[in-house]
Amino acid sequence: LPPSPQYRLKEYGQRATVLFVNMQVLLILNTTHENVGGTQIPSPYQDFLSSLSFLTLDVIQIVPFDCTYKGGFDHFDALLLVSLVPLLLLAAAEVITSFRLRRLPKSRSNDAGSGSLGSLSHSLGTWLSLMFLVLPVISRRICQSFRCTEYDDGEFTYLESDSSIDCSTLRYKIMVAFAAVMVLVYPLGLPLLLLIMLFRQRERLNPKDSVEVDEDVVIARRQEDPTLASDPIASFAMLYRPQFWSMEVYAMMRRLLLTCAVLFCRTLAETTVFVVFVAIVTLVIESETKPYINPFINAFTHVCCWQILLFVLYLLLLDSQMTSGRQAIVISALLMLANVVMAIFIFFADTTLKDQEKARWHSAEAVKAPGNSDGGVGCRGGGGGVETISMHVNPMAMVRGEVATVAEADAGGVGDHVEVAVEVEVEQVGESDEERGVR
Repeated sequence: LPPSPQYRLKEYGQRATVLFVNMQVLLILNTTHENVGGTQIPSPYQDFLSSLSFLTLDVIQIVPFDCTYKGGFDHFDALLLVSLVPLLLLAAAEVITSFRLRRLPKSRSNDAGSGSLGSLSHSLGTWLSLMFLVLPVISRRICQSFRCTEYDDGEFTYLESDSSIDCSTLRYKIMVAFAAVMVLVYPLGLPLLLLIMLFRQRERLNPKDSVEVDEDVVIARRQEDPTLASDPIASFAMLYRPQFWSMEVYAMMRRLLLTCAVLFCRTLAETTVFVVFVAIVTLVIESETKPYINPFINAFTHVCCWQILLFVLYLLLLDSQMTSGRQAIVISALLMLANVVMAIFIFFADTTLKDQEKARWHSAEAVKAPGNSDGGVGCRGGGGGVETISMHVNPMAMVRGEVATVAEADAGGVGDHVEVAVEVEVEQVGESDEERGVR
């Protein structure tokens, strides 16, 4: 049977998230490049990126607050808005949830407080999921608070992102102090908070016996673990293979390096070198680790990393005037075409990758089946011996199993010891259950 519609819809959501993150990084990199004096990208790719500028989720750019307030709406006002509103929403959600839990009977309150819908941990998990989407934008506005530009040989200094703010005034000093506190809350605090909360579940996310047990079985066990199911924070690690349970923290830091830390580079040359370095290192990490459970997500993320690196190299070619005119336009069109193809590719993945995904899904379902609750290992006793049968489904179109029978006499703890190993190969691709042959 093919995977359920819910399973497929969840996978499409994961793929769309990867594309969203990639486009958000490209949009912010393009803005950063222009702000430090880089050459503007020619059409059609520039127009394409401009039409998708809403993907940055920057409310300040979308809503015209400057026209709403008579006294104006400067960078400090925007900083207060984007940094305090998420914290107030979290506090309100926690207060409302605590009030609802107090009104429940004690037994139901204990059950609801363990991570179910409406619990405190569920509210925090939902908040962190939303913050994952807007963290680069908030952190970027915080980092912009420290960049001032000097004029007339340093006689005048104004904020680079908002020339209406004089960097020598008391208002600016208050803004810098507030921004310094928000650095500890958002770009540093949130990844650290997620790491600590995942670290508490590391023994369940990556069991000590995971080296000896097939990886698919460990993944299926994690999905059936009631403790992980009741902890919404654990869902951040369930997309990854067991040994990469903290990879979501790396994903956060990667985005922050490309969108926020780059602001500390003062010149175009420093910015280009830093971004190229980060793009190459993260590309190698994604390529070598393949951290996702889903093979398609691994391949798709790898392609997205390549696109970011090619985009940065294209900016370098424009700045060095090594490409211009029609040649630059052709490259611009190719980059736009690559984005469109990647968006379409989300729903029309390669058949081989789909077969691998189905095989892994069937493996998880086999472990969930009655009689296989111990991770796909069944035991039968009889005749003074124990027969252990282990069958693991490998997503690479082949199944290998081992059957071992061990018999020992009980007299004095000493007896004959017999081991029989049988290797079984089952064709996975192109055959139904009745047609599979055992060799």
